[in-house]
Amino acid sequence: MLTFYSTGNGQNPYINPKQDIAAINTRLDGFCKPMERFDLLNQKAGYFIAIGNLDSLSPTSQEMLILAQQLQNDSALVVTYNIIGDYFLLKGGFADGLEYLFKGIQLAEKTGNKGYLCSLCLDASNITIGLENYPNALKYIRKARDLLDDTSPSRTNLPAQVYAGFARIFVRTNDLDSALYYTQRANEALIGLKDDYQYLSVLLLFARTYDHMNDGPLAETYYQKLILIADSLNMQVYQHLGKYFYANFLYQRANYPAAKKYCLQGLNAAVEMHNYPFVVNATELCKKIHIKVENKDSFYYYTLLKDAYMDSVNKANKISKLQDIVLVQRLHEIEEEGRQKQAAQERYARLQYTLIAIGLISFFVLFLLLSRSIITNTKLITFLGILALLIVFEFMNLLLHPYLQKISDHEPLLMLAAMVIIAAMLIPLHHRLENWVTHKMVEKNKKIRLKAAKKTIADLEKDENIQTKPN
Repeated sequence: MLTFYSTGNGQNPYINPKQDIAAINTRLDGFCKPMERFDLLNQKAGYFIAIGNLDSLSPTSQEMLILAQQLQNDSALVVTYNIIGDYFLLKGGFADGLEYLFKGIQLAEKTGNKGYLCSLCLDASNITIGLENYPNALKYIRKARDLLDDTSPSRTNLPAQVYAGFARIFVRTNDLDSALYYTQRANEALIGLKDDYQYLSVLLLFARTYDHMNDGPLAETYYQKLILIADSLNMQVYQHLGKYFYANFLYQRANYPAAKKYCLQGLNAAVEMHNYPFVVNATELCKKIHIKVENKDSFYYYTLLKDAYMDSVNKANKISKLQDIVLVQRLHEIEEEGRQKQAAQERYARLQYTLIAIGLISFFVLFLLLSRSIITNTKLITFLGILALLIVFEFMNLLLHPYLQKISDHEPLLMLAAMVIIAAMLIPLHHRLENWVTHKMVEKNKKIRLKAAKKTIADLEKDENIQTKPN
């Protein structure tokens, strides 16, 4: 269903829901390094995905995004985009989910991290399955399969997820022999890995494949096993999926009382997850079951109940969409704040380098001016003066750029006019300074040459006196 991939050693960050989440919260409340904190948040996000707690997953993913941008770590950012994509996938927000998965795919391709890219392609496949776009789903899952050789498959659950992805598509397209083959491969790939979440995914695939093959006993065995484990681990995603598909299985076989029981349980799990596409599907199945099992009065009652559910679902769905819009806007704001902070840091560093360059050139010019023994070429001073002018102009550009952007509202013509005005002010000042420095250098050179000439004359006179002195 969903993929997890860690930022560090390649291990699956999913944690068993039986594990006390308070232990992770305690470590998060204490002092930990930024990267360690990010890995803990990643584990926490995996936990919330597994149990279907989307209300807690939302703030966790936002904190991960802020931290990833502060760390300026591309791998952490890719993982965060994957988590955000999973959040929208669970809520049925396929468009928003794809937006962040595509961001992650582009960044993973840029950084060359094939493990993360494999994970993201898996989730992109899952979303396009939800959109019933099976050709694109196959394209992404094949891309994930091609990346498997570079993802240390012996240490991750990625092979199992890839094979399960193929099986999921083939179940939907009714290619049952292929679905069974890939489900068996996924099951084999999980041997030796303690991953309840992916194991439940494989159980559901076995159940649905045998269900479509009309092998009732095997399908029912897998449905019941799936529901038992999902309930024991409180994994709401598979509590809903297992009970919904099992209820449909029972409905098709006219076992209406049992179908009603499991359908209502699956509906409750969907409501608790706030997954409204799940709610709508389960409500429709409940109505169909009630039509079969109840009398006319009850049929009327359940029709009203279904309509009331649909009305509540529509209202809740509208609220959910508004919440998603707010969340997407907040995520965009976090990304923009991160970009602005990074740009400010880069601008500050460039300012420092520019100041250093100005300082070095100024020191060199002053050294040449104050030196009493070095004869300096005037052309060298002219070249250094032009170089200093360019550096000072760049320094002014870096210093004033944020303010000019704000004043000009990013208008290129206004920005260009402001830069021309600054240059017009700097050029006359530079010209006067250059003339003054050149004049100083000429005077200094004259003094040095005059002093050297006097010394030469004095030495010659001394030598002449020695030679003319009588023996």
